[in-house]
This record gives sequence, C-alpha cells and structure tokens, in this order.
Amino acid sequence: MAVLVVAAAQLVAQAPAFAAGRLGVVLVATTLDDYDDRHNSNSTQTRSASCPAGTHVIGGGARVSGGGDQVRLTRLVPVRGGVGQNDYYSATAEEPDTGYSSEWQFVVYALCADVDELDNYSVVSGSTSASSSTFKQATADCPGSTLAIGGGGAVSDGDHQVGLQLARLAGPLDIARATGREDANGFALSWSVTAYAVCADRISGAAIYGTIAAEGDTDECPPDKFTYSVGGGGSLTDSGPYFLQTIYPFGERSWTVEMTGPPVGQTSVQALCGY
Repeated sequence: MAVLVVAAAQLVAQAPAFAAGRLGVVLVATTLDDYDDRHNSNSTQTRSASCPAGTHVIGGGARVSGGGDQVRLTRLVPVRGGVGQNDYYSATAEEPDTGYSSEWQFVVYALCADVDELDNYSVVSGSTSASSSTFKQATADCPGSTLAIGGGGAVSDGDHQVGLQLARLAGPLDIARATGREDANGFALSWSVTAYAVCADRISGAAIYGTIAAEGDTDECPPDKFTYSVGGGGSLTDSGPYFLQTIYPFGERSWTVEMTGPPVGQTSVQALCGY
C-alpha cells in the first residue's frame, strides 16, 4: 500500500492514475512540489486536486500524514467548475487551537468521471444553522430522481476548535451526510456544518460497501467493481472529540478512512463501488 500512496502523492494534478469502469474514472492528486509542501507545521493547509478536461468530479478525499492524533479535516468539498474551468475537489486540514509542533503532510485527491457518462449531474449542499452546539449533522438531498454518487462536508467558523466527524452517503443513495463536533474543550462561538452531494442518474451496479473499525481501516470494492467515491467517519450521533483525519482512494478498488482516535460507536469505512 505504501508504494501506491507515494505514487499518488507525486501525481501532477491533471494526470490520470488509472481509467476504470464504465464511467472512465480517473484519480488525480495534488502535487507536492518542494520540501515545504511535503513537510511543514502550518496551522492550516488547504489544497485542491483538479479533474482533467471532459470529466466531472464525483468524489475525492484527503490524507494527513504525521499529524499524530491532533490534525483534523475541516473541509472535503467537490466543486463544479464554471464555464471554461475544470471541476476539482478541495480539502482543508487544521491543527487544534493549541497547535501541533511536529511537521505533517497533506495530499488531496479527486475522483473524476467522463461527462458523457453522467446524466443530470449536479452538486448540491445543505447546511445547519450557526450556533455553539457541541455536535451538528447536515444533509444534502439530491434533486428529483437523481442519486448521490459522491459527497463531502465542511465546518465553518470553527477556528481550529471544530472538526469534521463524518462525511458519507446514506445507504439508499438519496442524500449525503456530514457531521461536525467541537473539540474536548468546547467552543463558545457559533459555527455550522455543510454536507455536499454529487448527484446523477443511477450508475450501473452502484452500491455502498465497507466495514466498521475501531479507529480506521482499509477496504476494497468487489473484484468486478471500481471505487467511485469514498466516505466514512463516526456515527450519526455525537461520537466524542474525535475527527476525520484521512479519507482517500488510493487505487482502482481500494480506500482508507482514519480518525484521530476511536469514536464512540466505531468508525465507518465506506465507498460507493460500481461497474
């Protein structure tokens, strides 16, 4: 697995790692250009992975390396490009407000599919109200008869004291969910969480696969299917002060989900797989 991860991290953002399945899915990743990109202790890192021309973003993820149990994801966002612009997947990771002295690495991934294979494609979102609640859940509902084929989530105004706890699709593929939580010390100010859903007409053979683990795990699609999006995290209720740290695809059928600690109710390690 380590070899695959290193190869993905060195990709130029527009270069396909593979072309798989009926959707012609390609995996792209941010480029780590120099030592500062590969090793730093910036309090916040935001990166994006751009889809090749002629493709739509259908999923993605991010990987934190060397973050201990401190650095957490706060944004996992699929973005539809404007006229003449490519789609992309953007993500942010943050150190806690108390800081983290060691260096850590951050790579963002996008899963992109042929636009001609995606009918009634859209990216939609749904947000909670802003308040200082400890835990929040948001949902994004796909319009009409379209189904969720990918998703994401983001916390806003968390000021290094709130993190993403979950970002995944619901089993029936009608909605995407995202949850956020304040850290162990709480947060007095108002914040919100947003869920994102990538929607399209039904994809042949699309279904949720995965496992449940204490803190994280790696899983694979069935041999005849390919990874179209990844998701996971804690439960739909407050899982304690633990946050998503890594949630990324690293091959045609494989993906990994890891959290900063073992949440109450364990960790969902999930992907949408299809032909």
